[in-house]
Amino acid sequence: MLVGFDGLHVTGVERTDTGLTVTVESPARAGGCPACGVIAASHGRRRVTLVDTPCFGRPVQLLWRKRAWCCAEPDCTVNGVTETHPEIAATRALRTVRAGWWAVVDVRVVP
Repeated sequence: MLVGFDGLHVTGVERTDTGLTVTVESPARAGGCPACGVIAASHGRRRVTLVDTPCFGRPVQLLWRKRAWCCAEPDCTVNGVTETHPEIAATRALRTVRAGWWAVVDVRVVP
């Protein structure tokens, strides 16, 4: 609930000179290959850093530890799959969905 994304929980918060870094991940569970449906083998987690909406007047980075899987089916065309959540961030995005609208709202006019 701290970050407001269903399916993710906070594993750490770090305060730095430049802002806050919030580390989140989803719970470990079995995942299926999107191409063939076979239960895929865990391939660890990949770290993705996203710009998030500021909090307490400080910039926030969301460090998302995404799950990754390898398909165990030899005939499958998919080698690896990485977790996605379109409500958090688009694939290959640099910022969260909610930071996208904040950037538009925070446009400042300098004389």
